[in-house]
Amino acid sequence: MIEYFNFLIDFQLILFENLFAEDIFKKTLAVKRILFVGFWLITLAFNSTGQQIWSLERCVEHARQNSLALKQDMIGVERARLSTIRAQHNLYPNLSANVNYRLNFGRTIDPTTNAFETQSIGQSSEGLSTGMVLFNGGALRNGISQSKINYETSKLDVQQFSDDLALSVVQYYLAILFAEERLDNARIQVQTTTQQLDQIDKLIKAGSKPEGDRLEILAQQAREEQNIITYQNNVNSNKLALKQLLRLPSDEDFNISRPNPNALQPSLSQEDINTIFDYATNNRADMKSADLKVKSAELGVKIQKAAYLPTLTIGGNLNSAYSSLGKRITGFKEVKTPLKVDFNGQQAVIDIYNESPITEKNPYFNQFNQNLGYGAGLGLSIPIYSNYVAKSNVKNAELNVESAKLTSEQNKQALKNNIQTALNDYESAKNSYEAAKRTSAAQQLAYNNTKTKFDLGSANTFELVSSKNRLDMALVEEVLARYDLIFRSKVIDYYMGRSITLN
Repeated sequence: MIEYFNFLIDFQLILFENLFAEDIFKKTLAVKRILFVGFWLITLAFNSTGQQIWSLERCVEHARQNSLALKQDMIGVERARLSTIRAQHNLYPNLSANVNYRLNFGRTIDPTTNAFETQSIGQSSEGLSTGMVLFNGGALRNGISQSKINYETSKLDVQQFSDDLALSVVQYYLAILFAEERLDNARIQVQTTTQQLDQIDKLIKAGSKPEGDRLEILAQQAREEQNIITYQNNVNSNKLALKQLLRLPSDEDFNISRPNPNALQPSLSQEDINTIFDYATNNRADMKSADLKVKSAELGVKIQKAAYLPTLTIGGNLNSAYSSLGKRITGFKEVKTPLKVDFNGQQAVIDIYNESPITEKNPYFNQFNQNLGYGAGLGLSIPIYSNYVAKSNVKNAELNVESAKLTSEQNKQALKNNIQTALNDYESAKNSYEAAKRTSAAQQLAYNNTKTKFDLGSANTFELVSSKNRLDMALVEEVLARYDLIFRSKVIDYYMGRSITLN
């Protein structure tokens, strides 16, 4: 790669020597083009050795992947998706379990026997409960529909922000290209002025020109060298702005892909305002989002009106209990109990035999089965008076509908105004570019004429420098007009939903 780089430098030196030896300098435009190609090849070789080249597509993709605002909006999309899932699950029965354990001391009631006990007792209760809404005026169904719409609007808002971000990247990208082209032209101007100075020095040495004629060109050369610094600063500033948009480190090497300036042309637009507006209102993400927000607000009214209607619910439960004092019978034993009785004035003892149960601690799962209980029921809630809460909620929901409709209309009006402005700017930029091309062509002819007169001795140095300044200004104005027209055409592409690329 280093050998290739040295070859390009040698090629330029030989090219310059041949150009000036054959006196092709009069063909200024051709010289500028050849010099530009040489600088362009060297720049490519240098960039390929150690710097990454960023294409427009890569910049746009990187901006989308690293935009904090876009990531924040994506979190909103995920929240909306979760809200949709939650709304759908509101139709299903809920299910909950509960487990409680207590340790009591002293006199307390055994929950399994309802008998008073005077010793410490451990007790627990377990249960399952479920319930669901059978009817609530359609609030659940409308809530699901509303959440789905909100999910779609959040995705559309992200899409619109992404499109806007791409247009911002294009704007910064074109600003760098314009600044770099001005810098290239400034370097070519210095080369041209240097050649003029060499030619003047030769004429002065030959006695054809006075010594003072070189002073004006020296001043011109100094101004052009100062322009190089100014334009280099403009390149650096625009690169910094794009790097900040891409969230790249400010000290990172950064160079963009530079298409051939002759191939970089504006896209021609033939659409009128009605065509663009109709397409934009039917296809732009922000317009679709605004219309969906109106539908979401209308569903909000239906949801709030459901508060006027009864709510029917169904539920069930399953529960059991355990006590540490719980006993179970494992068998019986015969117990003799003596009983004293009076019989005809005589006392006698009679043995009475009874069967006494034999018990042991009742295990947990035995008690769970023995104490198992369950139930089910319906519930009906009929609203009668809610302290104006339901009515005020309905009124606010209706106001939200009106606000959403007004916002949608405002967005459409703003869109139409922006499209009209974009078309007007495009036509103005196109006319300015055509006028700038004619001006630069005329100034080129004027400069060639002045240069010929100067070579013949009929024009002085001031006239030559003034003519060159006018030519340089005309060329800069042409470049500025061309890049302005390119950007204005990309704005039209943006509203027409076309892919924004640099052709």
